[in-house]
Amino acid sequence: MDLLNRKLEQGLQYLKDNLSEDVFDEEMRVANFAGGNLWDYENPLQAAYYMLKYAKYYALEYYWMYDLALQILSQKTGTKVPVNYSFGCGSMVDGLSYLYAHRKLQEDMGDDYSIIGKLYYSAIDRLEWPHTALLNLSEVEDMVVKPFLNTGMVGFWNEMNHFNANMLFFPKLLS
Repeated sequence: MDLLNRKLEQGLQYLKDNLSEDVFDEEMRVANFAGGNLWDYENPLQAAYYMLKYAKYYALEYYWMYDLALQILSQKTGTKVPVNYSFGCGSMVDGLSYLYAHRKLQEDMGDDYSIIGKLYYSAIDRLEWPHTALLNLSEVEDMVVKPFLNTGMVGFWNEMNHFNANMLFFPKLLS
């Protein structure tokens, strides 16, 4: 979780540096899901706050889901290479959970875990989150990341030459 912790520390510092009472009243008070509201994920302040509020909880939830999905792929299908299309990936917290679940299963299951090599992760979202929230998973050695940000589902499907995923993931897509 080092990458996530570093991003959360950066987000906290960004809020400390840029959040005033006036800015809070104008931009942050509306950052909630009450009454059909949606967060403005392109707003660096709201994105940083969103990450600080939800990222670790979502990371744990996604970890559990990926742990189960990877176990099924490994034990039931004998899959060697998981290819994941993540729709509505947002900050890519789910991608980090995907990686951690894989590493933990390698450690715990040893030779009983059929997945070898790198993970493949296509991150599809209709917008690119600001630097205050977007995890830079391209730094991760164990995973090949293909971002399709500012694209959305339709753009991704139109650009895709062929379907090769064995996992489809929709992390908190509808908030």
